[in-house]
Amino acid sequence: METEVVEIQSYKLKYSGKNAKLTGLFLVNALLSVITLSFYIPWMKARINKYLYNNTKFEGKNFEFEGTGAEMFGSYLKVFFTLAVLGTLYYLATFIEMENFVLVFGYFILLFLIPLIIHGSMRYRMESSSWNGVPFSYVGSRTEFIFNFVQWTFYSIITLGIYKFWMVIHLCKYLLDHSRFGSMEVRFKGKVGEYFLIWLSGTLLSWMTLGVYSFWYIKKLINFFVESTSLYKDGREIKFKSNLKTIDVFKFSILYLFVSVFTLGLCTGLVINMIFSAVLNNVELEGTVDLRAIAVAKKEEEEEYDFLYLKLI
Repeated sequence: METEVVEIQSYKLKYSGKNAKLTGLFLVNALLSVITLSFYIPWMKARINKYLYNNTKFEGKNFEFEGTGAEMFGSYLKVFFTLAVLGTLYYLATFIEMENFVLVFGYFILLFLIPLIIHGSMRYRMESSSWNGVPFSYVGSRTEFIFNFVQWTFYSIITLGIYKFWMVIHLCKYLLDHSRFGSMEVRFKGKVGEYFLIWLSGTLLSWMTLGVYSFWYIKKLINFFVESTSLYKDGREIKFKSNLKTIDVFKFSILYLFVSVFTLGLCTGLVINMIFSAVLNNVELEGTVDLRAIAVAKKEEEEEYDFLYLKLI
């Protein structure tokens, strides 16, 4: 009986965004957001994401983001007015000494609003993303995700924050395991123990070295999350590998501090561009699946209007 010989395929991502271009794009859109009292933010996010996607190539073809500010604006208003109502209620409650009751009520609302935003954002980003005609998708259940999120939050509270390490891993695993790239499944294999050790050693050594070790800590965190992600199809796997170096983290971290202090965040686009360049240009994919011949998954029929579907990114 002959054994099937499976050829190992290797791929690389390439990000070619320009510092000046993204800095200018961010600055103009940030100013428009300020002028419009933040209501332009959905359009700002859509334009910046289009730029980032269009300048990220895989096998010579760029990714595409089809989301629009108009699509996100309605969801933005829902979140904006929910928070505005909570803020107003808290202010009025101070006059009748019921602010503590309103505060607890507000936390209760946020406990359900946050997972709604995360779930909706993940679904909208995936549905708006594609590569070479191959769409991304997200098949998670909103009800299940909210239940899990509330449960994870409760465990984190009663354990005084200790459970947060499990929460982070569970959160990544749920969102990625329910994501698809065409007919391929995405999986997250990160382990709580490994994540905790990276956090513990990074925190202690950063404190002992007065912050110097933080650059190695950030590098290890990014590499951990990248390398814990894989693509699967018919039992075959494509693994992600990160070659991010400490010097790369040092450069964009120092730039971030400089931009925050001396430009009041107006040059944030420069930092975003450097982070994308450093991280994506060091990502490699290797496995036994030919991504060039990936099939396009059958697109589900358009659903009716869903008030709780928050189209945000």
